[in-house]
Amino acid sequence: MKILGFKKEIAPASAALMVIFFLQVIPVTAEDGLSGVLGGMLEKYGNLKGISVEYEREIITKSMAMFGSDLSGDLASGIFYIKPPHFLIVDQEKPTSEMIISNDSDLWHYIPDKKLAYKYPSRMLGKELRILCDIFQGLGSVEDSFDVELDLDNEGDYRLKLIPREVWQGISHIFVTVSKGDYRIISVERNSYGDITRFVLGEFSKNKDLKESDFSFVPPKGVELIEENG
Repeated sequence: MKILGFKKEIAPASAALMVIFFLQVIPVTAEDGLSGVLGGMLEKYGNLKGISVEYEREIITKSMAMFGSDLSGDLASGIFYIKPPHFLIVDQEKPTSEMIISNDSDLWHYIPDKKLAYKYPSRMLGKELRILCDIFQGLGSVEDSFDVELDLDNEGDYRLKLIPREVWQGISHIFVTVSKGDYRIISVERNSYGDITRFVLGEFSKNKDLKESDFSFVPPKGVELIEENG
């Protein structure tokens, strides 16, 4: 199971997240300022009690890019569930069923087909999980930790480039593409110096029924739990 920006494999069979970005960049006009885009995102997402959104994820490596733009990378799909401030579930449905469940203290990686679950302290992957949650809360404090650049992609949508002010192992920057007009988050991309993981997102659903207790995990009967304290 692969999640945005993980510095560490969370299971032996998991690979690091990687992606490449090919879209043409168009300069943003003065009336489409950064503060306006961030304000629009915050208004759309900032006060939600919880959301769910379907995703398709593709991973493309630098070596794959050598074969041209007609690529078929490592594909997966599923649903994100997010509850502010930093509660997250990644429910991968294809190609295999896997789950990541994370709260303020713990993170679980559950692989039903293998009857295995791994448990980690959330701090081991804290930065990567928190920025993913922050994106879905409208990036209200993004400029505290990132330099942010704004352009338009070749579809005319906003393209935010988030550059960490402190060094993140394996991450050079993150792209967030936002629709022009309604500020819907279209995609999130993590760039690791040429290797890219791209999450293309569906329409989000407001989900007020998410509880903090939903972001915890008890292994079903017959599932082996492996704990790592870090």
